[in-house]
Amino acid sequence: MALARSANWPNKAVSPPKETSARIAEVAASCEEQSAQTAEVMRAAQNIAAITQETSASTEETSIAVVDLAKMAENLNQLVTKF
Repeated sequence: MALARSANWPNKAVSPPKETSARIAEVAASCEEQSAQTAEVMRAAQNIAAITQETSASTEETSIAVVDLAKMAENLNQLVTKF
């Protein structure tokens, strides 16, 4: 009985070539999928960075406009108080 089991040992220890090829193909497909997903995440991160820059620029412009508007309001207030 032990001799029969040891005779089958090499067949169980090494996967058949077709099975090995199939597993290699699965790994390759998974790598391609992961690469595509990584590229998608990178594009999303770049979009977020661009939107952040746009928001920052808009905020700065709004801040300048608020300061200018406050100066105009002060000038108008001074003109109105003369009458």
